[in-house]
Amino acid sequence: MIFQFLCCLLGHEGGCCCYTVNKTWYEAQSYCRKNYTDLVSIRDQEQNEAVKIAGMKSSDFFWIGLLRDDLEWADGGRSAYRNWDAGYPRSSTLSNCTQLNGKWQNVYCNPFSFPCCLKPVAC
Repeated sequence: MIFQFLCCLLGHEGGCCCYTVNKTWYEAQSYCRKNYTDLVSIRDQEQNEAVKIAGMKSSDFFWIGLLRDDLEWADGGRSAYRNWDAGYPRSSTLSNCTQLNGKWQNVYCNPFSFPCCLKPVAC
C-alpha cells in the first residue's frame, strides 16, 4: 500500500506530495509522470522552505527533479537557485540525480528513495 506522507504548497504552481514507495530516480520520475505531473522542481528559496518544512516530518530522503548532468529540472525548466548540502554537489559523473532531506545531495540514480511529485493543484 502506498501512503502519502507529506504535502506542501508551492504557491501558484500548486503543491507537491511525497509517497512511501521506494523507487530509483528514474522509476520515481515515471511514477510521478504516470500519476501526477513530474518530480518536484524547486526554483527559489520560498519553494525550498515549503518542501523543507514539510519534509521535517520525515527523516527519509526523497527524490526531486533536478538532473545534475545538465543542471536542468525534469520538467524542462531551468533555475539558478541551488541548495546543496555541505560537500555537495559531488563531482562524480555517476552522481546525476538529486535527493532532498532539508538540503540537496546529488547521488547515484539507482538507490531507492521516495518520489516527491509536483501536483497541479494544492494537495
